Amino acid sequence: MLNTELPVQQPTKRPRRPILLVSQAEAEEHLKTKTSPWSVGKAECFDALVRKYEFRRYKDAAKFVQDLVEIVQELKHHPVITLTFHEVAVTTYTHEGYTPAEGGEEILGSGISARDFSLAERAESAYLNLLSSLQAK
Repeated sequence: MLNTELPVQQPTKRPRRPILLVSQAEAEEHLKTKTSPWSVGKAECFDALVRKYEFRRYKDAAKFVQDLVEIVQELKHHPVITLTFHEVAVTTYTHEGYTPAEGGEEILGSGISARDFSLAERAESAYLNLLSSLQAK
């Protein structure tokens, strides 16, 4: 008879400390002060930073995705990246976050954190660098 029970796996690393999340209003205000092309949207049912980048050629969009991979590996923060013919869509949010509550309690959840803003800024810089190099050709 086939054993269908899954083996119990012990965690190999300590769980990370949850990261402080910002409210939707705080995120929108931060983006406004930075005059950022990113916006607040949804990923599943969570607040997220979202941005679509447009390209004339598919290979330029693919090159941008390669640049993003380097950034997300360095930051250890992995967004949803969708590559289509002339567009790259990026959605980023923090899975292991918390919101402070009364009495020092923490409400665990997902949403936007400083890590998402860092990723958005680095992605924007990579996009502008790529556009600049494409125009120089």
